[in-house]
Amino acid sequence: MKRTDEFIVGLERAIKEKYGEETTHDPSIHWNEEKEKEYLKQLKDVVHEDEKDGVIEVSGVLVSKKLFNRSTIKTCKLCNKFCMEAKNDLYLTKYDCCEECFIIHIEGREDKWRQRMK
Repeated sequence: MKRTDEFIVGLERAIKEKYGEETTHDPSIHWNEEKEKEYLKQLKDVVHEDEKDGVIEVSGVLVSKKLFNRSTIKTCKLCNKFCMEAKNDLYLTKYDCCEECFIIHIEGREDKWRQRMK
C-alpha cells in the first residue's frame, strides 16, 4: 500500500470508531424503490407548499414573499431580475432597470432613453 492508501484506511477506521459502523458505508445500500417514491412525494409536497406561500427566487435562492415589504420587491424592466440591493434603487427610480442593464443598454444614451420612455 502507498502512504496515501494507509492514510485513507486509518482515517476511515478513526471515523468508524468515533461515529459508528454506518458512517463508513455507502448510503445507497439503504435506499430502495419505496424510499425513492416517498422522497419524491415529499419533494412534490414541499414544492406545492412553496407555490401556495408565494416564493420568489433571489440570487438562486427561493425566498418567501412574506419576508419582503412591497417597497423592497423591485424588478428590472429589461432583464426581469429582482433587484434588492440599495445600489440599484437609483437606476430603478430613474431608468426602470438595474445597474447592470443600465451599463449595457443605457449608459452614454441617457437622453435618448428618457425620450423613448415618455
